[in-house]
Amino acid sequence: MTTTLNSGLDLLARLDLPPTITADETVDIHTPTGRRRARPFVPSTGPTPSRVDLHLEALAHDGKRDSLLYLVPQATSSLLSRARADHRVIVASIADRLVILDGIDHILPGEPSNDALKPRARGRLPWGKLAVARALLRTTKPRPQIELAAEAGITQQSTHAALHALADYGVRSSRGWFTTDPAALWDYALTAYPGPQGSRRGWVSVAPLRDQVERVLALDSGARKLLSGDEAADRLAPWRRGRRAVFYASRDIELSERFAPADDGDEATLEIVVPRDLTIFATASAYPQGGEPMTDPLITAWEVLRSPGPDSRDAAQHLKEAVLKRRVEA
Repeated sequence: MTTTLNSGLDLLARLDLPPTITADETVDIHTPTGRRRARPFVPSTGPTPSRVDLHLEALAHDGKRDSLLYLVPQATSSLLSRARADHRVIVASIADRLVILDGIDHILPGEPSNDALKPRARGRLPWGKLAVARALLRTTKPRPQIELAAEAGITQQSTHAALHALADYGVRSSRGWFTTDPAALWDYALTAYPGPQGSRRGWVSVAPLRDQVERVLALDSGARKLLSGDEAADRLAPWRRGRRAVFYASRDIELSERFAPADDGDEATLEIVVPRDLTIFATASAYPQGGEPMTDPLITAWEVLRSPGPDSRDAAQHLKEAVLKRRVEA
């Protein structure tokens, strides 16, 4: 397989880790928790451990970048292990459909190009477990497993497994399950969320952001729509002027009559996301829908972190504090 820089960047984008190349040949990778500035390498085979060591030594004296990005046809086991242990090393393995960033495996659904790669797959994306985490964050009182399963949109069996996986953040009483450390659970769920997958289309308009939202809401598209990102955060906890509106929809919405297509993700003022993670619609239903239907606050915060602007992290933190203060009893 011939690996190109473009194929590796496409893999990152399809995993909701949108990359951009700067003039100094740095790859900026936009993640839910911030931006990584990486020096890219496109070797024909995986680099040896000693070669990675040399690159890391050079990185220590590089004031512009904080990471190494290896875009390889098929990652070696030593490179995969290094990326999982050292967060300065990022790997995009084309054949594996795998990116390792911050020590976390991000796997693009679908069949790898080589059956021999299958044993390295790490299972399904943790959408169900994180939906249960979001359900635990909504309320303060203990709740039975069957209720949490319904809110997360997954089976009781999957909910049972998720609750045990989240044991560090919650305990079981005679009345049900609840979280003992909502702030820590929020941070974990936000950091661990791998993105909704599916499709994401960007659009541009010069109209005020609120007007753009109203245009989409007024469309009789037949799709279920959930407002997210900056505009949803503004309704939950006003703090900053929004840069981008996001809608999660049950199917794509054509906006060409009212918006111009965005040439790249950074210029989009509005995005339509058709997620593969269907728990998003389930957890949204549990929240009061007095105004426009919105994604649950944690998904909203995840989108806020993707929003342009140096204060997106502060905005997400403000949303977290406001939401956790207003957790309900039932």
